[in-house]
Amino acid sequence: MGSVSPAVDAVGYAVYESARPYWNPGIGYLWEVYRTLPFPFEAVLENGKGGEGNPMETILEREISLEAYLGRFKSSSALTAAREKGVELLNESVLRKFREAWGHESKIYTCKYPIYMLAGRVAI
Repeated sequence: MGSVSPAVDAVGYAVYESARPYWNPGIGYLWEVYRTLPFPFEAVLENGKGGEGNPMETILEREISLEAYLGRFKSSSALTAAREKGVELLNESVLRKFREAWGHESKIYTCKYPIYMLAGRVAI
């Protein structure tokens, strides 16, 4: 999940937590930032960075509107799975919390997305 502001992030985190029962089991690797993902390759970066248990980390920054930010949630596989089971996790109450946390609806934030990478080569 990208970071926008403490208030918006708190609402987003609550939505992700409520969606946990609907996540694909493999999503755990993402929540654990790939630290537990089996990676049977030799690390190619200094100090083992990017190898198993030691992902390389960086930040991707993008300008984002409230509409685009909410679109990410609306299209998430977990929220879609919940909706298919008759559970609307992004209901009007939650949308109201997002709007309140966002401030003026036309405000544009810089969203910071953490990126985690593994890079390796076949050991010879």
